[in-house]
Formats: sequence, structure tokens, C-alpha cells
Amino acid sequence: MKKTIILFCVVFISIKDVKTQICVRDSSLLISGDVFSPTPWYENAPLYNLHPACIGEPYNQSITINVPTDIFGVPVTNLSIPTSFAVHNKPNGVTYACDPPNCVFNSGSLGCILLYGTPISENNVPDTFNIYMDASYSTIIGPIAIDIPISMSSGSRFFLILYAPGNCFSTSTTETRNTISQAQAIPNPFFGETNIQVRSNQNGKFRFAVYSLLGHQMYTQNLHLTQGDNQFYFDGSSLPSGTYIYSIGNDERRSMYRFIKM
Repeated sequence: MKKTIILFCVVFISIKDVKTQICVRDSSLLISGDVFSPTPWYENAPLYNLHPACIGEPYNQSITINVPTDIFGVPVTNLSIPTSFAVHNKPNGVTYACDPPNCVFNSGSLGCILLYGTPISENNVPDTFNIYMDASYSTIIGPIAIDIPISMSSGSRFFLILYAPGNCFSTSTTETRNTISQAQAIPNPFFGETNIQVRSNQNGKFRFAVYSLLGHQMYTQNLHLTQGDNQFYFDGSSLPSGTYIYSIGNDERRSMYRFIKM
């Protein structure tokens, strides 16, 4: 009887832990029409946009999928992934959950997949994980098996970098591995000019660059940032309407963000 109670408590705690995980959708995909958020790695845009993970530190990364209404002209009912063993090449200690929980995402909607957990010491560090997911489209001609992300966006990859302990964000401190701790464009989306507000962890020379989703550099500017809050204006009036990636960084590393030019 005692063993049964202990087992029940363990299961209850595990279920409670899963329920506390929240998958956060990026609703900007409904405006931009892009397939994924964060943007995957491409050969022409080799940006690792998944949060890095560290041994022994809690990890949480939401991936939003903009489910198409058709594929090659064939209407799509939904996109689904198995609720277990569908995510491959993730670090040991990291698992996944979906919103909705059955991992069935209706066409024309935003599905959400959450990678979460705590990487364990059995992983090698540093290491890069090429994460992909088994999935299938439900169509009027039957199911079509695919791999996410490459089947939905040719040449794309979700790369996750795993570091040794102490090199990622810690819940007990405000320090981060990145030289830039926060950046945002206001307004976003914007029509002509937007104000880039940046919080830097150090003084020094930085570089601001804007890229298309195919990795083409559209703009570059040298900056001098001081530790703390900074701001500057970006005139994007010459850019075509669309979604862009902007980076702020130095010779050590860069932080990547997204804005939309209307």
C-alpha cells in the first residue's frame, strides 16, 4: 500500500510538472505568413535562433507552426505529430509537449510545440543538435508523412546548441551569456521608421544588421552601446513589405530578433 501511494505521488508530480509548461504562440505569423517562429537555420541565413541550452539548467523553447491550408494544391485538414517519440536529436533530459495536447493542428491555425526539461550530464558539451520532428498532413487523398522543419521549408534546420553549466540564463540571476540581454523594435510592425531599444551587458562597439528571411543582408550600421539601456532609430522605408531578421552583436556573438515592415 505504501509503495502504491509513493508511486501515485511521483506520477502526480510528473503530471503537474507537464501541466505547468506553457507553449507560447507567435501570432505575428498570421500577419507575415511565415511558416515558423523562431526562424529556422538556412544555408544562406545560418542563424541559430533556438535558445541555447545548458547542462543542469531548465530549458524552455516554444516553436510556432503556421499550418497551411493546402499542399501542392491539395487541401489540408490538419497537421499532426505523435504525442511521444516524434522529436529526434534533442538533448537527453529535454522532452516536448503540444498545444493543443493531442498535437493535432488544424489547417490555417497556429500550432505550438514546446521543448522543455533539464539537460543531463550524460550529454557531451559543447554540442549542436539538429532537431527534427515526425509529422503528417491529413488530406482528402490520405495522410502525407513529412519531417519538420525541412519538408515545410526546404533547406531549413532547427539547431540547438548545448553548453556546459553556467553558460546560459539562470533563474537565480539576471546575467546572460549574450552581450545583449534585451532588444525590441517600437512600433513593430512599422511602416517607415522604428525605434530600436537595446539593453546591453557591456560598453563597446556593436554592429546592427538587417537580413531578409533568405539571409540577404539589407542594411548594416556600426553602433557604440553603453552598459544599460540604449536606443536608436532605423529607417526601413526603402525596404519592401515583409518580415526581416535584425541582429545586434559584436565579434563574440550576436542576438537575433524579428520585425515586420508593413
